[in-house]
Amino acid sequence: MEWPRVEFANLVKENTGLDILTMNKLALVLIIIFLYVHYLSYRSGDFIERIRSTSLRYWFVYVVIVVLLILLFAPSETAEFIYFQF
Repeated sequence: MEWPRVEFANLVKENTGLDILTMNKLALVLIIIFLYVHYLSYRSGDFIERIRSTSLRYWFVYVVIVVLLILLFAPSETAEFIYFQF
């Protein structure tokens, strides 16, 4: 029985850190936005109270945007799973 091997030397040669960042631009932007929002919530002491007092109209717009993003970025079809029994 042979164990799976990961050759880190080839991984480092092919993908430098800069290549990985440029391949995942959307994920990087989302991480930066997430960290920025957390920083803003830390800086403002009444952040939870402002969220609690937000108008229902803005909550509706927020929920619609989130649902649309989920539906638009969801894959249209899933790949068929092929099960090999040995």
